[in-house]
Amino acid sequence: MYLSCGKRADAEIVRARMEEKGVRKQQGRSWVEANNSS
Repeated sequence: MYLSCGKRADAEIVRARMEEKGVRKQQGRSWVEANNSS
């Protein structure tokens, strides 16, 4: 989120804090629909 706003330094701080606390982000998922079927 920070990177998309051009706040690279803030993104690095958040990542470092997450790593310190052992927090991991969940894997992303996406759905593709074709012919009314996903």
